[in-house]
Amino acid sequence: MTKLTLTINDRAARKARLAAQRRRVTVDALVQGLIEGLDIEDQDAGRRACEALDRSFQEVSSPFGGKPWTERDELYDR
Repeated sequence: MTKLTLTINDRAARKARLAAQRRRVTVDALVQGLIEGLDIEDQDAGRRACEALDRSFQEVSSPFGGKPWTERDELYDR
């Protein structure tokens, strides 16, 4: 285990102690759980960003008028 020292204001410290007490864990365990949860949140955010990007590509790649292109030659029919 690595020791980590944090400096926080009194209000935040009090909230941390109360939250830990309600969960019946130590403040150390509470903070560790929050930090470990950051990785999951980052992964979820990355997944959501990729899904949004994919949706935007699908919207942009749709031709105007709503008719899907089936062959390259159709792009040049006049």
